[in-house]
Amino acid sequence: MRIDNWPMDKIMQLPDCCFGRRYCVSCTLVGVNDTTQWDISEIGLPEKFVIWDVNIFYSTSNDNDSMFRLAYGDQLPTTVAEMDRLKPVIHGLGVEGHEPRHVYIGYQRDTGNLNLRLPVASTGRRLVLEAHTVAEKVMAITVAIIVSSMPKEVPDWLISGQGKNLF
Repeated sequence: MRIDNWPMDKIMQLPDCCFGRRYCVSCTLVGVNDTTQWDISEIGLPEKFVIWDVNIFYSTSNDNDSMFRLAYGDQLPTTVAEMDRLKPVIHGLGVEGHEPRHVYIGYQRDTGNLNLRLPVASTGRRLVLEAHTVAEKVMAITVAIIVSSMPKEVPDWLISGQGKNLF
């Protein structure tokens, strides 16, 4: 059964198995000595998709003030002002202020994971990562999001018969 004309909130009620193959889209940066750097994913995102996980792996020799930001963009930013104009990956993630917000990380090597089921309409953009570290410090960061495209059809049995009580 075709479901492309269904509203997104109804599609999001479907079981996880309807969303198909999941794949990883990532960015990695290594920053040294008071620099701001950017990376853009090699893989583009579908027009409409679901974010299932956001994974952050980082290591820093700084006690504070290293930070990163995540956004969707069409090209690699070269200035902070260009990054400021991009759409954030997760609204509200980070320190209060202008989106995309700053997420600060301290002196450590660690990972972070956000388990989500977040529908997104990105209009075919790519993942953009910005990272900044303070003078004489080093930071390495990788951000990986696990995504799948939105289903365009589902088996008839899911809507009628066995699966009709799922919705």
